[in-house]
Amino acid sequence: MNKLVSPRDLAQAIGMSESSLKRWADRGLLKVTRTAGGHRRISIKDALSFVRNKRLNILAPDAIGLPARNALLDLDDTSFNDSLLEHLVAGNKEDVWQMLIGRYLEGASIAELGDGPIKSALKEIGAKWGHESDAIFVEHRATDLCLQIVQQMRLLATTDKKLFRATGGAIQDDPYLLPSMLVASIIVENGGDATNLGPNTPIDVLRIDSIQRPPESRPELVWISASIINDPASISDEIASFAEECLEAGIQVAVGGRDVDQLSLKEKPNLSIHSTLSGFDRQARELASSV
Repeated sequence: MNKLVSPRDLAQAIGMSESSLKRWADRGLLKVTRTAGGHRRISIKDALSFVRNKRLNILAPDAIGLPARNALLDLDDTSFNDSLLEHLVAGNKEDVWQMLIGRYLEGASIAELGDGPIKSALKEIGAKWGHESDAIFVEHRATDLCLQIVQQMRLLATTDKKLFRATGGAIQDDPYLLPSMLVASIIVENGGDATNLGPNTPIDVLRIDSIQRPPESRPELVWISASIINDPASISDEIASFAEECLEAGIQVAVGGRDVDQLSLKEKPNLSIHSTLSGFDRQARELASSV
């Protein structure tokens, strides 16, 4: 993603005149750098972000060094999910990349992809393949593929200007990487600066990166992912107490995940409970618009 392309290459890729593309660049709508000779150059990351934000189609991806558009993108949602499952099970990285990044570039949000095809495929893999060594291998490889692609989406979504700061992770004894990575990427997609503390994050660690910070560097949002909860009553009490502390500090707390309904929490002015990634997405958008 560090490759640089010329305005002519990008114009050819999206079926637009080079002069129109240069005008957008001159108006600051497309980030460009200049060579020593004064020629405009565009990073692939900035080119793809531009394409996505403008809802453009990449008609000739080879013009900017990308693989051809995958015909699987034209499938209906059910067939798309089935095909993604098939390629994840087989470990077909290129096809999985083209399907998910392709949908992202064509306008799907990270939350939509996480709640839709990614969740559907990984849930099916977990349910069907059991706990034998071969099954664990398939599940872990599929999860790793999704992690790599979500990280790529996060990089594509990153902007220079950060509207708000957020920190978070999965609760203590929750080993899952992907849910918290998805939330972090959703926050970045909405203009936030996200610190993902990853799996197995005790509440005391979240305190260090939130209420224990100096007021001027505190995050506006702390997220907590809950895919596995070993002691729902204790975790509920910890989160409720932490949310009260955050309320005094002016920090929002968002809790969600597969097992969130096991928690005995009630929403409060600064405590939101989400059953889907779309809930996190909505809260991040609202936070960004309030800055």
